[in-house]
Parts: sequence; structure tokens; C-alpha cells
Amino acid sequence: RYTVGADFVTTWLWFWGVNLQYAKVEDRGTAPGVFSLNTDKEFTGGRFYLARYLLPGLLAGFSTEYHRANGRSVYNLVVVNNERSDYYSFTPFVLKEHAVSPRTRLSYGAGVNFNYGDFSYDFNIPPTASTRQVALRVPLGVEHNLTRYLIISGSVQWNQILSIETFGNVPRPDRSTVTLTVGSRFTFENGVSLYGNLSHDVFDDSYNSTRFMLGVGSPFSQ
Repeated sequence: RYTVGADFVTTWLWFWGVNLQYAKVEDRGTAPGVFSLNTDKEFTGGRFYLARYLLPGLLAGFSTEYHRANGRSVYNLVVVNNERSDYYSFTPFVLKEHAVSPRTRLSYGAGVNFNYGDFSYDFNIPPTASTRQVALRVPLGVEHNLTRYLIISGSVQWNQILSIETFGNVPRPDRSTVTLTVGSRFTFENGVSLYGNLSHDVFDDSYNSTRFMLGVGSPFSQ
């Protein structure tokens, strides 16, 4: 995944940001009645957010995302199915930040995520389909400055699906899950930072999901 964007402060109360994203996904797996399923996708899109401090340490706002997927799946090494799909997301949120000490910060909040997917496949009957999901996210996180340049973090997020409409031939996720995340960030003198995190979902009997991210960030100016 490649991301380029910027964050802006219009006054001491308002913040907004925008980014453009490109992602390449390769999936090698199986499906019922299919011994080989190879999928390659490219995602292009972006994200916009707007937020404002209502009180000292209390931030409220929303974020929205759009992505277009172009890809193809090859079934049993022979059958090719092309995809052209669109994904939309809108999330209002509130976040409270609290300084536990000069080096340690605690944050907690809530957000409601509205997701919509519009799928188009060559071989679907009918050729188009859609999915919808509304989920409540309640995160609790902590950051600690080990040194001037190194930050470590950890978070626990409760995920509650309020409503869902998806394909009938895939397992539905559990309504309530918890995401555990640990991460760190190292920032050099020139503002360039290296960061990474590891996330794992628990209490989900339908899917076993572990994710690792490693990235580099560079400011346009300081």
C-alpha cells in the first residue's frame, strides 16, 4: 500500500486532512468446490477527514473513504472472472485524549462505521451485487515515549456489528470481536519516521485474522 497526503490546521480548533492511496493485493486460496483460486486486485482511492476540538482534549469529527477495485480471479487455473467494484465508508467519531504523565498519553473514544460495497463481476448472476455493514468501534489506547525519538503504543478496540448484509456463500463475522494492537514509531532528526504494528482479532470464531504493517513516513515540511 502506498499513501501520500497531508494534514492541515486551519485554527487551533479545526483539523482536516486528505490522502490518496494505491494498494496491490494478491490472494492465493481455495473455495468450496474449487481446488485453486488466485486473485489479483489493485485498489485506488483516498480518504478525507475533518475534526474539531470541542473541549481541551476532546476531539470530534468524521472521516470518509472511497476505493475502486480492479482485479481478476482465476478458478482452477482456467476460468477467469474480472471484477470492477466500488467501496464507500463514512465514520463519525469522538476521541478523548488524556496525559497520564509527560511521557505517557491515554486515548479512548467511539466511532460508528458505515460501509457499502458495490461489486461487479463478469460471471455473477446478476452481474452486480452489494454489501452493507454498520459497526460500532470503541478503542482504548496508550502511547509512551521511551526516548525523544522512540514511541511505543498498544490498544484494545471493541468491535460491535450493528447490522450487516453480505454474500450468502461466505461466513458472517461474529457480531462482537476485540482487536489487540501493539506498535512503535521511531522518528529521525529530519522528521522521517519508521513505524510498524501488529494486530490480532480475538473472540472471532468465523475468521482468524492477524495483520502486520511496516511503513515509512516523511513530512513535506517541518
